[in-house]
Amino acid sequence: MLAISTSDAQQWSISGTAYDIDSKKIIYTEHYQLEVGEQGLPTKAQVQYRDPDGQEFASKTIDYHHNSVAPDIDFFDQRNQTSIVVSHQPQTIEIRSRHDNQVEIQKVDYQPDENVVIDAGFNRFVLQHWDALLAGKKILFSFLSIDRAKLIDFSLEKISQNQQQLVLAIKPDSFFVGLMVDPIYLTYSIESKKLVIYQGLTNLQRSKDGTLQNGNFVARIEYVYHQQSSP
Repeated sequence: MLAISTSDAQQWSISGTAYDIDSKKIIYTEHYQLEVGEQGLPTKAQVQYRDPDGQEFASKTIDYHHNSVAPDIDFFDQRNQTSIVVSHQPQTIEIRSRHDNQVEIQKVDYQPDENVVIDAGFNRFVLQHWDALLAGKKILFSFLSIDRAKLIDFSLEKISQNQQQLVLAIKPDSFFVGLMVDPIYLTYSIESKKLVIYQGLTNLQRSKDGTLQNGNFVARIEYVYHQQSSP
């Protein structure tokens, strides 16, 4: 999921702990195995999502080879046996969903000059605009809403900064959409340029006592990074 600033090919193990915003209780954990190429760009990631008891309930493969900010996604939710495959092509995004042996294919078109971001590609997008964000510039982009099969315009800008951390906010660019969607807050380490805290709406459907609920989890996710030894 998360790009690492380096000139050497590496593998990273990244763990994220998601806390409920109100109760502060752990609601799930994320476990990434990230491959990073020689230019410091992510190439592929395998992700496991586990409940507080350590049982895996969903998984995802992220393929950054074609586009580091709009990667291909292959997601499977064991709780309802739903799979979602997102394929990024020039000027077209295909979303293939499978549930109860029913397959739905949707396509989203976009313009060549549009800043399109998909899923975990937001992190690479932040790094591409790091200096501009530090300088206080607002960056506009279009984020793929997989559930709605449409692109939604957002803005990304600095909220605060100290010697250790940079805090950014992702907000809908539309005033009316902003009335219905809360901002997402990203906290980065200034030194490493790594995402350390994500706070806001997640891409995982809510569940309670084993039963799926309407809407997605809203969480504070804290990340820890471990570089793996080369074979």
